[in-house]
Amino acid sequence: MLFAFLRLLAAVGLPSAGAAAFCYLGFRLSGSIHAETWVVLTGLITLAVYLFHYCWPLPHGQSFPISWRRFMLGVVLLLLAVAVFTLIPFQQAWKMYLLSAVLPLAYTGPKIPKMAAVIPLKFLYHKPIVLAAAWVWGAFLLPWICAGGLFEAISWLILTPHIVNLLGLCLLFSWRDRKEDPQAAWLKRVFRHPRQLMTGLALLQLFLLLQAPVFLSTAFLHSVLLVSIGYFIRKDYRWSYVLADASMLLWWF
Repeated sequence: MLFAFLRLLAAVGLPSAGAAAFCYLGFRLSGSIHAETWVVLTGLITLAVYLFHYCWPLPHGQSFPISWRRFMLGVVLLLLAVAVFTLIPFQQAWKMYLLSAVLPLAYTGPKIPKMAAVIPLKFLYHKPIVLAAAWVWGAFLLPWICAGGLFEAISWLILTPHIVNLLGLCLLFSWRDRKEDPQAAWLKRVFRHPRQLMTGLALLQLFLLLQAPVFLSTAFLHSVLLVSIGYFIRKDYRWSYVLADASMLLWWF
């Protein structure tokens, strides 16, 4: 059980650090220097969302003891309380964050017994798309809009290569959770040729990177990591997840 707890810490901690890094990346590329509040807020909310998600295992999936699940829900409520307190000075922001709760609920809802009838389990077939949309909106667009930022074409040219990288990572994490997903057949088709898939996404990212007004060395490293992930996913999948975590943490630089 201790090993399961350590896996849980990694499963919720690394994505939370990655979401905060993606938020920081967006502010940095857009030239904003007042990003501290939104970066911390993004990390806290992401941690709460992932903890809440792991409180509700899928049928026949691994479950934590009731005492652990209650503790996790308590931590979720504490993190959300801190987030709400942080958003109090921003009158419009908390309303937008409240409306945005539909994305994590759509992702976790099928696992909750009373919500399964409203959000069918088959909704999780589109898990990579839901994950990518949640990350792009919740970790970048939402905090940037709430901070008063305005989007220009140059901002999208810089951000789009990172969105492609994010989609590749979401596909990888969906492959990791395929045994718990309600239907993994489409994942098997998608990952029939993982090297070609990740290489194609890396080439698309490089192409978009060349359209940007500045060359970002870290984005180039993301492309290299995507190709490496595709190489290792069939040989030693654990290295793929190590490289994926490294790719997320690279958003800090």
